[in-house]
Amino acid sequence: MLRLWFKKRQFKIVFISIILLSYIFSVFLMNFSTTQGLTSFASEYTTAPIIPANFNQLSTLTSNLAFSLGSSRESTSIGTISKYDIHSLANSPWPMYQNNPQHTGLSPYNTSNNQGGMIWRHYFGVSVWVSFAIDSNNVIYVNPHDSHLYAINGSTGSLLWDYSLGGGSSKSTPAIGSDGTIYVGIGDGLTAVSQSGGYKWHYPAADVFESSPAIGDDGTIYASSRDGYLHAIWPNGTQRWKFKLGTTTRSSPAIGTDGTIYICSGDGYLYAIWPNGTQRWKFQTGNNAGASPAIGSDGTIYIGSDDTHLYAIWPNGTLKWKFQLNGLAGVSPAIGSDGTIYIGTSESTLYAIQPNGTLKWRFTADSAIRFAPVISSDGIIYFSINYYLYSLWSNGTLRWKFQTSGVIQTSPVIGINGTVYIGTADGYLYAIGGDKINNNPPILENAKTQINQEESNRSEVTFSITYTDLDNDPPTKVMVYIDQMGYEMSKATSSDKKYTDGCIYSLSITLDEGVHSYFFVASDGLNTTRLPHQPDEYYTITISPGNLTTNPPSLPFQNPYVIAISIFAGIFVTTTLFIKRVRTKSFPKSEEKREKKSTIEKEVPSRPMQLYEELYAKFLERGYDLEYLRSLDASIRRDFALWLSDKLIAEGKHELAKDILIEIGEYEKAIPILISLAVYNKAQGNIEKAKEMYELAAELYRKVGDIEKAKEIENHIKSL
Repeated sequence: MLRLWFKKRQFKIVFISIILLSYIFSVFLMNFSTTQGLTSFASEYTTAPIIPANFNQLSTLTSNLAFSLGSSRESTSIGTISKYDIHSLANSPWPMYQNNPQHTGLSPYNTSNNQGGMIWRHYFGVSVWVSFAIDSNNVIYVNPHDSHLYAINGSTGSLLWDYSLGGGSSKSTPAIGSDGTIYVGIGDGLTAVSQSGGYKWHYPAADVFESSPAIGDDGTIYASSRDGYLHAIWPNGTQRWKFKLGTTTRSSPAIGTDGTIYICSGDGYLYAIWPNGTQRWKFQTGNNAGASPAIGSDGTIYIGSDDTHLYAIWPNGTLKWKFQLNGLAGVSPAIGSDGTIYIGTSESTLYAIQPNGTLKWRFTADSAIRFAPVISSDGIIYFSINYYLYSLWSNGTLRWKFQTSGVIQTSPVIGINGTVYIGTADGYLYAIGGDKINNNPPILENAKTQINQEESNRSEVTFSITYTDLDNDPPTKVMVYIDQMGYEMSKATSSDKKYTDGCIYSLSITLDEGVHSYFFVASDGLNTTRLPHQPDEYYTITISPGNLTTNPPSLPFQNPYVIAISIFAGIFVTTTLFIKRVRTKSFPKSEEKREKKSTIEKEVPSRPMQLYEELYAKFLERGYDLEYLRSLDASIRRDFALWLSDKLIAEGKHELAKDILIEIGEYEKAIPILISLAVYNKAQGNIEKAKEMYELAAELYRKVGDIEKAKEIENHIKSL
């Protein structure tokens, strides 16, 4: 009876724990759906209901289905369509990724009057991380990182409408059909939205559509999904065919004038596919070719590769030439009206290469070039890096560069009247054109904290920030908000009047023991900048005994995965230890266990938490030495390490928590911390440290058997 009572008691404990976990998980989901945290490397997607469109007056189109032997074609689903439903690419300033099906990035507009002055900027509140499309009414369609499609007035920057895509976000530039329909890839397929912002249809897929769609002359929409398929979709949303590529791809298909579709795959091949869905040929570039190809006027296909070459390939699939670059070339090339090919590299170089494969010129920028350049009709080249949009003359000399308040995440787009549009990580869409005027927003960077003096339960802390203004406008205010209370900061060197290269502002204040949140705000009288940029982000600093150190801002730890894992781990460990304790105390299975239990009870306190606190105190005395952790008895080491990692995370010591989790083999718990640390270091400009964190995360993914995630991170490292 006693044994049965204990079993029931254990069941009650487990049942209560499950209820608690369910409640916390539901709260976590609700918070995650409404809170913008740090950018996580791999997004999770929800499934939107699939509502197929119904079309009237459908008739069967005869299609040429000349299948070739050994084809990789997976589907023979044809669908039905009438001539009234044929919608080819829109005739507009910029209807798709890189402007046209050949991905040349060449605009029909002259930009010689664009002197780099900001006309307007629109704030979305979330990162703008993919390029845009512009229709014939000068409406810009933007797909930022919040699962919405926005329509923005290109002249004023005002919002016309927004449509909730519902199926998760993706890095897919919208494409516009000749009837105004907007096609955009999302987390679970391709969605068609009307010009007025209404739902038309949704084409489902097994994985994320990160590819930017291309539209053929007959209205067929081509786009690839992350499961490694190229999909051909009729304008009514039904499948025409799908073609299996070598492996996953983010490449956007380009379409030749003869209808051949060209697309790169992660297996290092460029595929040429007939319009009927059969393979024409494939060409190996020597390494991962994840960028999108571009097609010249003579049909030559150009593709940059991570093997540090630009390849020129004849339309029959044979090599025309290849050009050695000074770094990785995982970005799409652009092609000027004279046939010059422009491509950027990871080594901060923009190359201009003649159609015969010889160097025309090269321009060295300040950082890696991660996005495709574009060209105006008068030969002016635009490309982006970090906080700058560059404008170069056709001979490769600098015209001007425009600085944004956040890291630029998109290729430029050229619109009506030569206006250039760009999107940033801090949530802005910029319209740049006309005369240069003094309206650059201030830049805040190099946020730091210094704990100067400690007392028993409080410390003096110095907060510092660098204020930069390209117009050399002095700030009307530089503030730090600590626990939502604003404090004005003072210039470190009062005689410094040059704001173009940055001035340091600081504030010293005494804080009580505990965790404090803070953020910075500065204004030049016209524009205001916040750091962190998102309204719901903040930094944290922990004041505790033995905490005297100089450090950068604590990580703004809003990553919901780490929070959830920490909560689950805490409840799981506590429940496990309690049950284990009940079992050990009540039912020793052998004399040997009884003796071992008796010995342990003599050596350590009766309660695990008391034991852990004592071990933690010794751990502190030894300066957080992992050797002390390794010296503990195996029977308590793991549980104590899990408890300790949770405690360190709560104290803001994320690096140490990560080391402890790796030490005990809890790789899946360590990975989210590593990725968040990488994101944080990248945001602070510490690229080498960010790479180190990403590389370790990729290594751990391989150890747990998730090779796909490991490759995804390794590809991301190359773009840093």
